[in-house]
Amino acid sequence: MSYHVEIAESAERDLTEIMDVVAFAYGDAIGADRLARRILDAIESLDEMPHRYPLSRNLVLAALDCHQFTVGNFNMVYRIDDAANVVNVVAIAYYRRLTDFVANRI
Repeated sequence: MSYHVEIAESAERDLTEIMDVVAFAYGDAIGADRLARRILDAIESLDEMPHRYPLSRNLVLAALDCHQFTVGNFNMVYRIDDAANVVNVVAIAYYRRLTDFVANRI
């Protein structure tokens, strides 16, 4: 069964912010593009078997039915609507910035 993957506007802004930091603060535009591609490829792969990643180990996020996985130092946080076959990515967060950053969006 295939799922439709949606990326929330907030998660799109997160990705843009991450790319800006890597490209401008660290002066690595190529690295920013490469990281963005890795993140987007991983997100797009959620169309098949989105339950392969467990609920978040963070109790607050788990209570909100959020799953998460990492790409490098970044956590992808998403929710699954099995009835509609939709995966909604709600945040892309630096691993140290997770709980409050994400919980305030849901």
